[in-house]
Amino acid sequence: MSKAEKLLTKFKAKPPPQNFSWDDLVTLMKHLGYQLEHGSGSRRSFHHLVTNHIITGIHEPHGRAENAVKGYQIKQIREALGL
Repeated sequence: MSKAEKLLTKFKAKPPPQNFSWDDLVTLMKHLGYQLEHGSGSRRSFHHLVTNHIITGIHEPHGRAENAVKGYQIKQIREALGL
């Protein structure tokens, strides 16, 4: 099982994982064909270049202590991906 497949399995877990890092999310989304785009401040979006699907409203965690993606953000991204 590749790293991306392991990340996807972890990402799909219920309840959402509390230790899913921002870097892991970016890696997973790149594997799924999405490109990270920067907005103002910590606002980020993921854009799929083939389908033109955009997932917005994601905030990158600040600092080393808060590198984990929040559970509600994981749910939001899973819904947008249809998972």
